[in-house]
Amino acid sequence: MKSKTAAVLFGFFLLLSASGLSYCQEEVQQYATMEISGSVAQIDTISGKIALDVYDGIKLFFVGDETKITRGVDDISINDIQIGDPLSIVYYIDTEGDYQALRISDSNLAGG
Repeated sequence: MKSKTAAVLFGFFLLLSASGLSYCQEEVQQYATMEISGSVAQIDTISGKIALDVYDGIKLFFVGDETKITRGVDDISINDIQIGDPLSIVYYIDTEGDYQALRISDSNLAGG
């Protein structure tokens, strides 16, 4: 009887430890987001970088594949943005200190 109880308990603990592994999740880094507005000073569509002229100088933003870019209600790409366009950028600062753009709104409704 003791060996059956021990076997059942062993199986129960084995089941618990295996189910605990399935709940392990990768740690997701959370960043505070900020928003800034300015005009495009430079743009590099190949490497996905936008230099924005803002109130305290030029800030360089990295534009990734997940960055949402709009002009009015239309989705656009980084290729549609022109030097001088007024932009609002929602961004975060990553662990390297780089500005990563999450959303970009181009207010140049004339489209370049």
